[in-house]
Amino acid sequence: MGMVLSFSMWAQNRTITGQVFDEKAKTPLAGVSVTVKGSKVGTTTGNDGSFKIEVPSSAKILVFSYVGFDLKEVVIGSSTSFAVQLAEAQGNLEEVVVVAYGTVKKGEYTGSTAQITAKEIENRPLTNVTNALVGSAPGIQTTTASGQPGSSPAIRLRGFGSINASSAPLIVVDGAPYVGGLANINPDDVESISTLKDASAAALFGSRGGNGVIMITTKRGKKNRNNLQFKASQGFTSRAIPEYDQVNAFEYSVTS
Repeated sequence: MGMVLSFSMWAQNRTITGQVFDEKAKTPLAGVSVTVKGSKVGTTTGNDGSFKIEVPSSAKILVFSYVGFDLKEVVIGSSTSFAVQLAEAQGNLEEVVVVAYGTVKKGEYTGSTAQITAKEIENRPLTNVTNALVGSAPGIQTTTASGQPGSSPAIRLRGFGSINASSAPLIVVDGAPYVGGLANINPDDVESISTLKDASAAALFGSRGGNGVIMITTKRGKKNRNNLQFKASQGFTSRAIPEYDQVNAFEYSVTS
């Protein structure tokens, strides 16, 4: 009796295999989430983009999702093997916010945050990465830099929280606290900047995040994709008021 029941349950499942590709580059995608719509049955693709999943006989649709690509649904039908192509999402990456424990969709994040992406940084002539935060969101206070090469503007995310101690926010670069000069970070190497201004800033960094946290994520190499960019900028400085006539050393000694 038990053997018949076991065979009946096994007969209700079937194996689906396939491979997932980038629609544009025609390269396999690893780590793509493959799930049966309306259930918790799922798997992920391997390094070669292939997947294998046991689905119930009642399953009708497979859902393919991957960060940076559009969600795709495929009708199973009577097929047992699929070659799926995912298209790159347009603008969806701007809706992902970097937080202390990873990333979260911007629409699902309830904290106070602001984010600047690489696309916005590229459109501004920046020499310092912190200059990108100037005027980026309400509640971010900045003071003008001294003008000395390599100097950075002072930033306050939560106002002045201390009289004697520093009120500067904690800078985190790629998940690690950063104590170096921000002038050493090339703005063109920055993928996104997220500012955490509420209690979520202390979720991982404790008291160090009491003045807020600035999360900087740098760009990473992308597999099977070559990209070359050239950017040049120049500027000049001049006196607002013409220089006064001055005497040289000989004239000064004679007149004195």
